[in-house]
Amino acid sequence: MLCGASVILQCCCSAELTKRVDTEDQPQQGIVISTVAQLLGALFVTPRALLSPKPWGRPRQWWAFSGGLLVTTALVLPWASVQLGVQAMVLLQLIAMLSCTVFLDCLKGTLLKTDFLRLGGFCLVVGGAMVDVVSGSAASKGGSSVGMQIFLAACCIISGVGYVVMAKGNAVLAEDLGSMSRAMMASCVPFSIVAVPVSAILVANGFPHYSDGDWKFWVFIGAQNAFYTGSLAIIPTRLGYTATFLVLLAGKLTTSSYTDHIGFGGKNRRFDWLRACALALVLLGTALFNDVLGGCFGRAGVRKPTRSSEGDGGGDDGL
Repeated sequence: MLCGASVILQCCCSAELTKRVDTEDQPQQGIVISTVAQLLGALFVTPRALLSPKPWGRPRQWWAFSGGLLVTTALVLPWASVQLGVQAMVLLQLIAMLSCTVFLDCLKGTLLKTDFLRLGGFCLVVGGAMVDVVSGSAASKGGSSVGMQIFLAACCIISGVGYVVMAKGNAVLAEDLGSMSRAMMASCVPFSIVAVPVSAILVANGFPHYSDGDWKFWVFIGAQNAFYTGSLAIIPTRLGYTATFLVLLAGKLTTSSYTDHIGFGGKNRRFDWLRACALALVLLGTALFNDVLGGCFGRAGVRKPTRSSEGDGGGDDGL
């Protein structure tokens, strides 16, 4: 729960830093902040990658880097949090992640038309998320144009797909490079190739703007990356990836509900009974989709970590 809450608080800190400038400068400010946050995450796994005793290999399947390219849309997420709300961003990414998972499972033939629990859970997630996003958007006033909101929502969705593809690719890269930490570092290369030059140009033009008191947000962004990366190297091996994903999601949704309600980071979106019911549907649907409740129907439940990722963090769940 605490790991999930830390993700939301990091998003809120990034959004608060983005709101420090005028509206027309917020996209540029958000891009630099997002670049710094992503590179800090890569920085914290670098020592573990370099100190791993396993021999280095070379990538055999270059598609494994495509997730890092798709994740470049995450550059606008701080701005999306300001315009759409933090919870709307999280739910749009969740829809994208589960949709991508369904698509990949259908390609592999592991999801059958008769798998009513998973398909029903997916429908509950989509329905609950859309109710929350639409109700929150209708209740909030002001902000960007409809076209810009659609663009930001599309970026949230593409980044969610990117995280799933990146997680799948990391599983392949971990076997090629020798460890999951090396895979995580390597998958950040496409993002860095795009983000670093763009951010360098923005820095040369005076971004990001800094004011007194901003240091605490920057410190939290860096500390959260270290805490999150370190925790996910341990927790999934104890709870299993499915249970970890659900607990993380619960932490994200409860925290983002509160932060949106008080207007910290993103939009001020009042939390009412309709949004509470929508989030309950999302959590129930996610549990059904991940087959956590399968034991009640005589089916397998939590999936255990695989050998390639056990003890080294990460996995193919898009955590």
